[in-house]
Amino acid sequence: MLKVFKYKLRPNRKQSLALQHTLDVCRIKLKNIISACEQYKQDAVASARACVEEGGGIWVGVQQCEGLAALALFNSPETGSTLAITLAAITPDLVRSRIEKSNKEFAYYQARKR
Repeated sequence: MLKVFKYKLRPNRKQSLALQHTLDVCRIKLKNIISACEQYKQDAVASARACVEEGGGIWVGVQQCEGLAALALFNSPETGSTLAITLAAITPDLVRSRIEKSNKEFAYYQARKR
């Protein structure tokens, strides 16, 4: 059987100051890391938006789901269909080809309805 011991550490003044300094440094570094991460996300979204606009789409936004890749959402100007491409893979050429493919599919099914 294991024995459990409880100890309460009481650092002296010098140790307390050193611990507080370490915590302050960690908080500053964490704040800088979070700020850099937010800046990266803003840059990624701005880049995706520019790709959509250059590719001829209408920007909708970004869809983020836990455990899945973020998606850039945009509409086809011709049909209004909402399309998606992963944020990491988006390029203006990919946007154009996705819109063309969607428009062809839309026209095909519209013709079949008649």
